[in-house]
Amino acid sequence: LTGFSAAGITVHEAGDDNKEETLDGFAWSLRLRALMEVAHNLTEARSFWESTNNTLGINHGIGSASDPGFLALETRAGYTAYFEDNDPREAAANVNGTHYGFPLQDAVWRTNHPYDPEFIKTMKGHPEVSGDSETRYILLHDTFKLYETNKTLIGPLQAVNVTAVVGDKGGTDRSSFVTCGEVASASGENILSVSYEPAQQTMYLAFENGWSNDTKHTPASCNNYIHLDMAPYFAI
Repeated sequence: LTGFSAAGITVHEAGDDNKEETLDGFAWSLRLRALMEVAHNLTEARSFWESTNNTLGINHGIGSASDPGFLALETRAGYTAYFEDNDPREAAANVNGTHYGFPLQDAVWRTNHPYDPEFIKTMKGHPEVSGDSETRYILLHDTFKLYETNKTLIGPLQAVNVTAVVGDKGGTDRSSFVTCGEVASASGENILSVSYEPAQQTMYLAFENGWSNDTKHTPASCNNYIHLDMAPYFAI
């Protein structure tokens, strides 16, 4: 689930299971909606988050058109770890001596595993040093580095590419994420793919066609992205 507000606040989530869970909190989907209602910048967003309670393990992302930065949040019951760019906890992350955190300056992203040491103590399973989540994490890292190396400014086309490359296309290895074709049509499970340009109150949106395992199915990240201007709707 994802969204953005007239004030330019963007939110999204990625599952990250943790043993520390509670019903004494703000259900996260409603919480994200409430955050978009009240916050106008990252300071207000973080203040709202700290005034409400987590219920379970999830990774969230919060962006703002009025701020140059971005917040990644690793949450469990009673605890939130906040990450900005180039975080030393992410840089130091390893499992049994295998390094798996590669933060960058001026970029923040998350998939489905954590980098905060306190979160890791009570997570279900172990941080993924291989597999789907780490594959997507590294793909995002490498895409940002490629743009940096080529001195390519990230505009709408680049942002949509970053979004689409990690959509589920039916496999777990690196090549499966950069290929659309028969496998993606048959088993890709990417329902919705969205990239925001909140300062312009616009977004680029793709939906899947058909149903997974149907030969006529196309996952969202392999489909056409529609440029949608939200300003008229926000003005209502």
